[in-house]
Amino acid sequence: MPPKKQPKKKNQKKKNKSKQTKTNQPNVFIPKALNPDIKQMLPHEIVEDEILQYKSKKFWDSQPVQKLTEKRPEKAQALIEQKVEEIRKKSLPLPEGFEWFLIDLKDEKIMDELYQLLSGHYVEDNDSMFRFNYSPEFLRWALLVPNYEPDWHLGVRVIESKKIVGFISGTPINLKIFDKDMRIAEVNFLCAHKSLRSKGLGPILIKEITRRINLKGIFQAVYTAGRLLPSPVATATYYHRIINNEKLLDVGFTQLDEDTTLEKMKRLNKIPEKLACSNLKKIEKANIPSACKLLNDYLAKKTISVQFDEAEFEWLFVSRDNVVYTYVIENEKNHQVTDLLSFYILDSTVINHPKHSSFKAAYAFYVVPNTIDINILMLDALVLGQSLGCDVFNCLNIMDNDDFIHNLRFGLGDGHLHYYLYNWASPEILPKEIGLTML
Repeated sequence: MPPKKQPKKKNQKKKNKSKQTKTNQPNVFIPKALNPDIKQMLPHEIVEDEILQYKSKKFWDSQPVQKLTEKRPEKAQALIEQKVEEIRKKSLPLPEGFEWFLIDLKDEKIMDELYQLLSGHYVEDNDSMFRFNYSPEFLRWALLVPNYEPDWHLGVRVIESKKIVGFISGTPINLKIFDKDMRIAEVNFLCAHKSLRSKGLGPILIKEITRRINLKGIFQAVYTAGRLLPSPVATATYYHRIINNEKLLDVGFTQLDEDTTLEKMKRLNKIPEKLACSNLKKIEKANIPSACKLLNDYLAKKTISVQFDEAEFEWLFVSRDNVVYTYVIENEKNHQVTDLLSFYILDSTVINHPKHSSFKAAYAFYVVPNTIDINILMLDALVLGQSLGCDVFNCLNIMDNDDFIHNLRFGLGDGHLHYYLYNWASPEILPKEIGLTML
């Protein structure tokens, strides 16, 4: 369960060619018989470029994941069957000088250390221009969900200095895959200090979190990555809606087309100041039961989707300043929620820039249109994002997002997000059939 998505710069009409990987470089592997099903589901530029960069590692060859060269099954199924009593009871050994350490996210000192690790060593783009900057408040929101497992907030630290140098998390979720409802783990935030990656800390973290998850009787997991690994069940594409034109130009997140001036760009990207839906309001506690049902009913129509209980829904969707915002529309007569709009806020560090240290991004979380067209809901999301000082609004082409992406001038990005299932083989799933947003 590898590191997840990488932030990517917005693509322009004229794409910059990706640097080609020389086939005589060490450790570079080109699959000789790439499964046609997988090749067909991947965007063209991934087939032509990213596969050339896929490195064959003994680690993934030893894991219960579908291989890139294997034919997809007609029916979703587990790759191996396991029992709790077969799982190793002791933690895996670490290199000399290191120890396992449970990360207590409620401890301010420990949280600050984790924040320092992630802010300095977590996912960044291929050009080392931007890096995700997850705030302590965001991490608590993402990981301290109801029924979380403290044993799944796993760190590695140096024995002598007690410095945290590695982290991985697991969160139990209810996931529907085709017609099967499963209790699985969502694995996220895999991070190893850059100076220690040559020691193979990443694979050790993955194996140990897998062992701990297995001891709870859970043998499947979902995870995402910007890199192509064996073997994605689906691949989604990033889209970006520019809000702060000048800043995103300054930091290199976007560029002007040859035939476009800054003034024209501002005019084309102008966002209204007032909401289109006058009855759109922040979610309240009284809305939780009907809003949760609305979302679950919507997601259940997708091939792969998360299902929330009311406690999980309340934790994840009640608005938190600078973390997550949820808005709903109520039926005036019975006060049942009919439409839902939610997005979260995540800053990115701008690396080595003389003027800007970060930019602020909103990300589409979950949107449920019912009585209101999704284009109107997302236009209001842009209005709200702008009012919160966001510089860009990002989304993936999952769920029904394709219905608004082009109409609202979301530009095609050069980033892709692969969805993976651990110990579960599955037929191909289209992005629009994904009902799961991973943070």
